Amino acid sequence: MKNIVVGALLLLLAVGIGISLFVMTNLNAIITEVIETQGTKVAETEVRVAGVDVSLKDGRGTLAGLTVANPSGFANDRAFGLGEITVDLDLGSVRKDPFVIEEIVVREPVVSAEFLESGALNLDRLRKSIQGYIPEKSDGSGENSEKKVRIRSFTFEEGRIEVDASALGLESRSLELPAIRLTEVGGDSGARSDEVAKVVMDALTTKALSAVARAEVEKQVEAEAEKQAQGLLEKVTR
Repeated sequence: MKNIVVGALLLLLAVGIGISLFVMTNLNAIITEVIETQGTKVAETEVRVAGVDVSLKDGRGTLAGLTVANPSGFANDRAFGLGEITVDLDLGSVRKDPFVIEEIVVREPVVSAEFLESGALNLDRLRKSIQGYIPEKSDGSGENSEKKVRIRSFTFEEGRIEVDASALGLESRSLELPAIRLTEVGGDSGARSDEVAKVVMDALTTKALSAVARAEVEKQVEAEAEKQAQGLLEKVTR
């Protein structure tokens, strides 16, 4: 009986080591799969990442070439290009639930805001898809019982918005994307990856939409002021 117990313990230890090695050696592929699958599900448009290099040993990593495609009907290929992404992990939480990510920083993200001739805006359509997404409920077992994630800090910085209003007969222009800082994404108990994706993508889309809308208002005010100034100048010079 003692030998059986010892053998069982050794078997469990071997399985545990095997799982750990599998996760460590396949971590980049696992992260890529999660980002692309959950991102595409939430946005209802293709999400792709070109490269992932995350090390559990160092507790840090980088992601490159993460893009979110435009909804159908728009000419540009993508709505978001998220530039360089750096990740800082809490190694002490790797075997816990939730898994804690100390910080994610997205530098120089590029948002492509495209208007159609009808006045429809790609960012508005994306936001509606994201906000309308309903995360699947988990019963604590099976495929929906995935490990939860808690992100202490998520930042987008030094970004810009490329506005394409050529369909409306207007010139293209570039706007600054205000910095976005999210804290405690997932809360103390964490959240599933699709829930986290919804929060982050909604924040980015909403901030970009707000910046574009504000710029449009300012442009209209400026045009109206210029028109009034021109009218006043004509009256003075008559």
